[in-house]
Amino acid sequence: MAPLISAIGMGIAGILHFLVTPEHWAHAPAHGIVFLLLGLLQLLWAISFLKKRSYSVYRAGIILAAGSIFLWAITRIWTAPFESGPEAIELNDIAVKIFELISIAALLLAMRSLAPKPKAGRVSIWVISAFFLAAAAYAGGRMLGPVFPALGGTEGHGHKEHHH
Repeated sequence: MAPLISAIGMGIAGILHFLVTPEHWAHAPAHGIVFLLLGLLQLLWAISFLKKRSYSVYRAGIILAAGSIFLWAITRIWTAPFESGPEAIELNDIAVKIFELISIAALLLAMRSLAPKPKAGRVSIWVISAFFLAAAAYAGGRMLGPVFPALGGTEGHGHKEHHH
């Protein structure tokens, strides 16, 4: 049951990312690209996980979901790439993060049945890897902003902006 819950959680997160892609694309094409790619990766992971539950697919799911959560948190604390300030926390954000957390929790439960079972230290390394992947994506986005200003945000885009 846990593997199915994990796949459903990640799949719903992917669909929600697809649903907000047009809004974000209209505001900042770079954000639309990120949401489109993230939604695609999450849906492909869910389908792959339903077909074959290998150790590497478990690992990829944890890194993908945790990386998405970390990137979201980073862009709520510091100025988001292609933006003038941190992004606001919106209801859809919370919903997506809940589904990603459900997916991670279900993956961790399902991993108990794996042989050999991953050690807690190895899972910690996956989460740390997800953080560094999110940080690298954030830094890359911040560096690309000045190089590709046309992909950046427009003023008055409808998101609630707040500045620290």
